[in-house]
Formats: sequence, C-alpha cells, structure tokens
Amino acid sequence: IAKFSLVSHKDFRIFVLKGNEKYARKTLKLIWDAFKFCCKMFGEKSVRYTVIEIPDGYGGQAGIGYSLVESKWFKSPIPYGIYHELAHFWNPKAEGEVQRTRFFDEAFANYITALIVKELYGEEEFKNVLEKFRKTFWQLVEKYPKGKDIPLVEYGKYELGIFSYTKGALILYELHKLLGEKFYDLIRESCRRFGNKPIDFKSFEVLAEEISGKSLNKFFNEKIYGIWNPSR
Repeated sequence: IAKFSLVSHKDFRIFVLKGNEKYARKTLKLIWDAFKFCCKMFGEKSVRYTVIEIPDGYGGQAGIGYSLVESKWFKSPIPYGIYHELAHFWNPKAEGEVQRTRFFDEAFANYITALIVKELYGEEEFKNVLEKFRKTFWQLVEKYPKGKDIPLVEYGKYELGIFSYTKGALILYELHKLLGEKFYDLIRESCRRFGNKPIDFKSFEVLAEEISGKSLNKFFNEKIYGIWNPSR
C-alpha cells in the first residue's frame, strides 16, 4: 500500500504520494480558485472534495466527492486533468445510449476545463486548449474513421463516445459563441433541472432555446443531429 501525505484547505483535501507535498500545496490553491469560478458561473456546490494522487498510466476517475488523478497533473504548469475531474460536478444526469455519447459528462467537463483555463491563465491558453481538441479529434479519426461520419447524437449507439471529449467540447464552444453570457445560465439550469432525472438532446435543445430566446433548430440539426466536424 502506498504511503500518502495529506494537504487540506477548508473542505478540500489532497492525498499525495510521499515526497510530493509541495506539488499538493500548489495544486490545492489552483483547485480552490477553479472551484470558486465554477460555483460562480455554473451554480454553487457544497461539497467535501478529496483528490487522490495515483501513479501515471492509470487514467483519472471522478466519483461522488472525490477524484483519482495521475501524478503528472500535480507537476504540470496547468493541471488539466485535475480541472477536468473537478468539472464533473457540473454535469447533468444522462442514462443509457445518451450517456454513452459522453456529451453530457465528458464534453461538458472538457469545455468547462477550457473555461477554467481561460479564467485562470488567459485567452491564449484557452485557444491552445481548443486547438488541442481539434488536433486530437483528427488524430482519433485516423484510428476510428467512422467517428467523422456519424452524428454526435448517435455516438452512444456506435460506442464512439470517445469523440465527445473533443468534438463535443468544440460544439459547446460553438454554442457558447452563439448564446454569449446566457451559455452559463444554460449549464447552470441543465444541472439544476437534470441533476436527478436524465437529460436527452431534445430536452437540452428546448432548454437552450428557452434560456436564450433564440431558435436553435438549425444549430442542433447541423452540429448534433447532423454530421459536423471541426476544421482540419
């Protein structure tokens, strides 16, 4: 069993492998700043949150009140993986084939991560994140060519949810540009209304139209129900 050290601030705790305490203290402040930003923009959360360091190569995981995060993110100048797991607090509930599209969990988490980066590190770093999404999407297409020919709404049916991490996040970016500041209200209300009952794409579209006061049929037909890919 690995030996851990505990670093804490208020209701936030980080268990790090012995010897990495200095990284934990830095990371704790970054998590706290990100948490305050997300609460302000997407809705208050009252949680006791624990981050546990795990060796590189195991991937991350978020659960109720905790996340497992690889060592590399504690040492990274911008801990994307830590922000990503934190962002899962602001995901609406999805089930079945809709959940397997990974839009309402992983696309949401990745785009919220991008917004955290924009808030804490500036516009250029935000653009870098979006560019990484675009490049990663096309790298995935080389491995899974079908991903570029299937509408996002059907990713769950074909088990192609891995594409939502990138293309799904970029679709949320396009929606954000269209809605402006009301985009934050959309995420906030999605979590409030669909925190305990499952969301689907039609209910998300209806909610987006309600909040924005705009007809979004064209946007959803092109980006969600149709075949849309980011520029190459």
